[in-house]
Amino acid sequence: MSNNETVVKTVKAYQELHKFTDSKLAELLGIDRASWSRIRSLKRNPGAKFFRGIGKIPELRMSLYQYFTSDEKGEGDGHNSQDRPAG
Repeated sequence: MSNNETVVKTVKAYQELHKFTDSKLAELLGIDRASWSRIRSLKRNPGAKFFRGIGKIPELRMSLYQYFTSDEKGEGDGHNSQDRPAG
């Protein structure tokens, strides 16, 4: 899975968890609904505005930070191996 696909999958999961409409999520991200629709369907790559919007949502920001700083990147629990006891 590409980084863009991972980001979109994470944002979609956040949207479903909070039961946000496409319009509401787009508003939170600071983009228009049509842009979110194209990004969500992977017809368009996320841009700077989209990522700035993610940065304003602590839950999304932390989720993606944990994924991208994890040693396993999708193969484990999403936490950095330094947080786990050795053994």
